[in-house]
Amino acid sequence: MRAILDTALSKKQLEARIHELEKQVKLLEEQNRLLLHYRFGAKTETLSENQLALFDSSATEQQIAGSNQTESVNIKSHQRKRSPRIGFADDLPKRRFEIDLEAHEKTCECCQSQLTRIGDGTTRKVEFIPAKVHVIEYV
Repeated sequence: MRAILDTALSKKQLEARIHELEKQVKLLEEQNRLLLHYRFGAKTETLSENQLALFDSSATEQQIAGSNQTESVNIKSHQRKRSPRIGFADDLPKRRFEIDLEAHEKTCECCQSQLTRIGDGTTRKVEFIPAKVHVIEYV
């Protein structure tokens, strides 16, 4: 008889321990969820009444138009300031290189007609040779 009472008490104790552990698991799961939300969730997003009005079907067009009229913002326009290019001195010696296409590259692949020159581009760079400076022009 005594063995039956001992098992009955231990069963009640075990059920109490199980209930206590279940509460602890729920608490830890909630803490984990909150920590994940804090780490990966939205932090600064807020919802204003104007945003809710966008989806409100009872809002009339006059209310929306009235709210747009009061929100005018003046922005001062500006232009960027460009620094002036510094040119090369005219008295520097110059070497000029003409870069041209080869004869087979001057014909159109589609219609075999002669291609025309549409413009020149010039690139200048300074080459420094000790005790001698000159400008190289590529056209």
